[in-house]
Amino acid sequence: MVTNQLFDFRLISKYFGLTIMTLNDKEKMIAIISNGIAVFSLLQERDELPKNTTMYDFVLKVIPENIKSELNVELIDEVFQYVTSAHSS
Repeated sequence: MVTNQLFDFRLISKYFGLTIMTLNDKEKMIAIISNGIAVFSLLQERDELPKNTTMYDFVLKVIPENIKSELNVELIDEVFQYVTSAHSS
């Protein structure tokens, strides 16, 4: 059934001129960082984090090895700033 739905979507997207795009490694990393920050925050609120676990440590553990080469502290900071400002508005 999923195969048929995917096939139908491809036909529809071709008919309407839509393009199916895949995420590049940086976009995947941004999504994973954002999710990691959200999970970290939830665990922090519930007091379920191991002692002395920083957000950076937590995020580093959830990034897959195959895209870790793109990771840097500035990107984590940038995503964190965006997420916190988006939730506070």
